Amino acid sequence: MKRRTIAEDAMRNAMTDRVYERLRARIIDLELEPEASLQIERLSKEFGVSPTPIREALNRLSTEGLVEAHAYRGFRVAALLDDEDLPHLIRAREVIERAGASAAASLRNSTILAGLDERVSYMEELVSAAELNIQAFNAADASFHRLILEGSGNPYLLQAFDSLHAHLQIARHFQGRSIVEAAHSNEEHKRIAEAIQRGEDFDVEALVTAHLDGVLSRLEVHERHGTDRGLAGA
Repeated sequence: MKRRTIAEDAMRNAMTDRVYERLRARIIDLELEPEASLQIERLSKEFGVSPTPIREALNRLSTEGLVEAHAYRGFRVAALLDDEDLPHLIRAREVIERAGASAAASLRNSTILAGLDERVSYMEELVSAAELNIQAFNAADASFHRLILEGSGNPYLLQAFDSLHAHLQIARHFQGRSIVEAAHSNEEHKRIAEAIQRGEDFDVEALVTAHLDGVLSRLEVHERHGTDRGLAGA
């Protein structure tokens, strides 16, 4: 059997990455609906690639909980989190992020502090626009929260945060969020960043809890009333 060259491996990996990013974006944006079937052959034709990068991308997405793999039935888009799983996910985040934010406030790493300010400023620009760029706001929101965990100096807290893939799941509930609610979310981000800057670990824990409680309550209200998901960031 002919062995692939390094260049061929790099090309294949790059192709898989492109397929993965496209599918991931379509799932988060709900272009691919929850529980929709993902047929490898059909996607292969649509993307103009062989089945291999499609299969590899779907397997990566399954590790993030965005895709489900079923024996003999193939792949499906994962269902949206239900009324039981969503609170569990946010409460798990609360435990991790309270500890991370407290540690970040104790360390007050200058690079982390600058990064938090940059992200808050960028989200402020986004909510000042005539129309909210939901994808950009979600990405900046996720980056803000992850940076707090980086600032904790605890690699195990960061690993626990990453393993939840919480933003990927919650972002699907956030399609159609309003600028008003996104702006409110970013004000909460700003207060969290300021508390870390001041080194107030007790205050920042309370602010993180309030922020995540607000996310959950707004999600529950919108789901209960069946309205569009115009929600604050997570």
